[in-house]
Amino acid sequence: MATPLVAGWAAIIKGQNPSFTNEEINTSVITTSEPDVIISPPQDQTSANRLLQIELCKLYQNLYNQCNEMIQIFQRQTQCPTVNLISII
Repeated sequence: MATPLVAGWAAIIKGQNPSFTNEEINTSVITTSEPDVIISPPQDQTSANRLLQIELCKLYQNLYNQCNEMIQIFQRQTQCPTVNLISII
């Protein structure tokens, strides 16, 4: 299950930072992870703890929602009326 989570997290980072290189995305995934959240992970595998960024995910979701709201408001406020050019001439 870790692979889809890492891929999803990397996609979020890339979406927010389109100019990031693969190395920058990798560094960002590692440095923004939360260590030691899951108790007693299997010793023979890499811990999933590093990917649990609950608060950061909430922040991204809130920002995404706010941006969508602003876009919708802007679109409503900037709708131009249609004009019949023949009637103007």
